[in-house]
Formats: sequence, structure tokens, C-alpha cells
Amino acid sequence: MLTLSLGIFLTGGVGFVAKPICLLLRWLYDLLSIRLTGRERYYPRYRQELSGMADRVDMDRLLKVLKTVNDRKRVADHPLVPRLVLEDMLLDYRKIFSPSASK
Repeated sequence: MLTLSLGIFLTGGVGFVAKPICLLLRWLYDLLSIRLTGRERYYPRYRQELSGMADRVDMDRLLKVLKTVNDRKRVADHPLVPRLVLEDMLLDYRKIFSPSASK
């Protein structure tokens, strides 16, 4: 779901980065919420997938990625290098599922 949605926005112009950033923020908030409270807010349709992922997530990394994505959201509509912003954001997302030894 996330990959497909982001792929759609990669062909956009100026201003297209904010939507996938918001999509990822909501996904990350749901991961955090399920991990802490057992409840999702934004994507109830994907509760089963989110629950499985929330069990594997590294909380320290998740919180760092949430902060980073929030920071990126502030400059999301700037015309310089939007594709690099998305690629960097996805690499950070991937890190939250990596073994703790490579922090």
C-alpha cells in the first residue's frame, strides 16, 4: 500500500512530496499507537499488518524517524530535490525494522 501510493506521487511536480510524507506520518503514528495502546487511528483497514509490524519495530528508531519525517514535512513543498527527500525518508523507515546492533 505505502509503496504503491508513494510511486504514484513520484511523477508529480512541485508540491507532490507533502502527500506521501503525510501518508507516512500517519502510518508511523499508527505503528506507534498500536505498539503503545493496541489501537490504530488512521488505517484501520490495515490493522493486521500494522500490528505485525508494530511488534517488530525498534521504538527508539521509530521515534527518531517520526521526528525526522515531521521535520521534512516543514520543507516538503520546496522545489529542490523532492525525489531525494522521498528516498531518504523511505531509507529511514526501513531502519526501524533493522537489528539494533546497527543503530
